[in-house]
Amino acid sequence: MLLYPKARIDVFFFFGFFFKIWLIRAWVFLSIWFGLQLFNGYGAAAGGGMAYWAHIGGFIVGVALIWPVWTRLGGRYYWARVGGKLDHIAASFLRWSSIPKSVRRS
Repeated sequence: MLLYPKARIDVFFFFGFFFKIWLIRAWVFLSIWFGLQLFNGYGAAAGGGMAYWAHIGGFIVGVALIWPVWTRLGGRYYWARVGGKLDHIAASFLRWSSIPKSVRRS
C-alpha cells in the first residue's frame, strides 16, 4: 500500500450464480480491509476476536517497518518516479476447458 498505492488487486466477487472480477487499487482495497478488521475486532471484543486484532497489529507493524524504506527511496518522489505501480507485466487470466477439442481415434 505504501510502496505501490496504484497497484491493482484482482478481487473475485461471488453472489449466487453470478461472479465478477474487479480490479481495485491497492490503497482502496487495504483501507476497506483494515476498516473491516477494526469493525469486526470491536464487534467481537466480548467473544474473542483475537485474530482481528492480530491482523490490525500486523498491518500497523508492516507500515511502520516499510516507512524507513519508503522515505529512503524518496517518499512521494518515488511514487512520481514509478507511477505508484509495480514495474512488471500484469498477470492475465486464461480460459481453458477440461474437455479436449479433438479426440484421437485408434
